[in-house]
Amino acid sequence: MQKDRIPLFAGNKGGGAVEKIVHLSKIEKYLADKALPASPPAGGAPPAPIIADLTLADLFKDVKPESVFKNFTCVKDSATLADAKVAMDSMTNTPGVEGNCYDVFITATGDAKEPVLGWITNDIINANAKV
Repeated sequence: MQKDRIPLFAGNKGGGAVEKIVHLSKIEKYLADKALPASPPAGGAPPAPIIADLTLADLFKDVKPESVFKNFTCVKDSATLADAKVAMDSMTNTPGVEGNCYDVFITATGDAKEPVLGWITNDIINANAKV
């Protein structure tokens, strides 16, 4: 199982509504950009940040648009894996959503504002796909 993304929940609670998905590649790119800026700071510019001091809050403040972290979708608790795949593909094809959707969260009615009951990833769908 790959561990290259993590969900963040409302109020920083593991049992609430999901707010963001953070992909490891976004964190790595952010840190690389901070460590190796495209151009050196100008004479009066503040020094580059110490990488170890950066937080997810810094990432969310600096990386725009916010939609970069919203590429997930939800289905209701009675949905099938096929329903989850359709929802995932639909989110991937939504205009304005950057990147592919690899995550589907299960809530009671499929509303993203509800507490998460489960998490289906593209790997789970692929492992259970039958041709």
